[in-house]
Amino acid sequence: MSGFEISKARRESKISEKIIYQVFLRTFTPEGTIRAATRKLSHIASLGVDIVYVVSCCKADGDENREYWSPRQRQSGIDNPRNPYRICDYFRIDEEYGDESDLKEFVDTAHSLGLLVMWDLVYIHCGPSEFPEKNPDFVCRDENGELIYNSYHFPNLDFDNPKLREYLWENMLYWVREFDIDGYRCDVGDEIPLDFWREGRRRIEQIKPKFLMLNEGEKAEYLVDVFDASYDFLWGKCIRRAVRGEYSCHDLRCASVGVAAKHPDGALVLRAYENHDYTNDSYENRLDRIAPENADAATVINFLLDGVPFLYNGNEFADCRRHSMWRLGGDEFCMDWSRLDSETGRRRMALVRELCRLRHEERALCYGETLWEKTENIAKFVRELDREKICVAANFQSQPVTVPTIYGEILISGRVQITEAGVTLLGGGYIAVRQKEEV
Repeated sequence: MSGFEISKARRESKISEKIIYQVFLRTFTPEGTIRAATRKLSHIASLGVDIVYVVSCCKADGDENREYWSPRQRQSGIDNPRNPYRICDYFRIDEEYGDESDLKEFVDTAHSLGLLVMWDLVYIHCGPSEFPEKNPDFVCRDENGELIYNSYHFPNLDFDNPKLREYLWENMLYWVREFDIDGYRCDVGDEIPLDFWREGRRRIEQIKPKFLMLNEGEKAEYLVDVFDASYDFLWGKCIRRAVRGEYSCHDLRCASVGVAAKHPDGALVLRAYENHDYTNDSYENRLDRIAPENADAATVINFLLDGVPFLYNGNEFADCRRHSMWRLGGDEFCMDWSRLDSETGRRRMALVRELCRLRHEERALCYGETLWEKTENIAKFVRELDREKICVAANFQSQPVTVPTIYGEILISGRVQITEAGVTLLGGGYIAVRQKEEV
């Protein structure tokens, strides 16, 4: 183990019982606004998820100087300087998405549907023009006083400046006080000092004791007493490879076991096969375009493995349209809602709803130990809690695989054939069964 011990507060946050749904406003609806997203919240709630994570929609820097555009923004071919992660005002909603009253209505509606709202904090860098001009001491500079830019060509914020810290701590409190936000997803959290996040959380919990924080990072010590869960970039890479058929069950097993070994006992990571960064960078090669049946199997694995299940907007109906962070509006580069009425979309919707139900009803899926089996051609693991086992298997290969050792009450299955010889998983097939020990 890592040598760290997760705090009592983090153990009691119950994030292991939560399912996150990411909303990226620019790609979520044709309108791309908060108000339009509010009208879709009943759809999100109907899935059975718990948390709606809204990607950054603070006021963006509109500087058109391409010298300060990130490499992938230039590569996108879309001439929109307003990158949602290139912020110029941390206390304002960008008019592209609406205004503060729209956000209040969004949060109130989400809460009325039983959903928590997680807000994106982007504190690692800012936009190149307006913020540094108004706050010259809040950004990193070299010995000549020139701005220091990161690999995205954005200025870094200077956390050695106590006044910047106070400004951002007040920003963390602002969204909670004014809009009743329930949690934060912290962009590139590992690159920001841990003591900054610790103090920010302490202040938040004085006004909202039950609060969730998600780190877009992987450092183990950040999970001890500050963050409730973190990203797992290696797992995301391996599960995407599995969906594409570049499969190694050894890689999946090692990714899961290796991360668990370095993290504190009881720490949790996201289980996702897509997010806004990946979909932006994959262009026309979305996983649900390449192999939707394997993506079904990946969804099953992500929900039934230890960690926090995570759905990117459109995953619930196998959306496969190209998405772009720099979308300018119209029908291009956003979710294809007509996919809901397709055979593939209906199958995925039914699968997601059933997985959400299982995740909430089966305590072994939230709190059970994970035991991977060293199989050669399928992903197979057991979740074990209080003499009950849930055995899960999935096949990402094109050829069928027969598993003779799976038996018990079937909780969920797809593309399987059951015979006296055992369970045969077709390509993209999956199964989970409950096995109870005799007392």
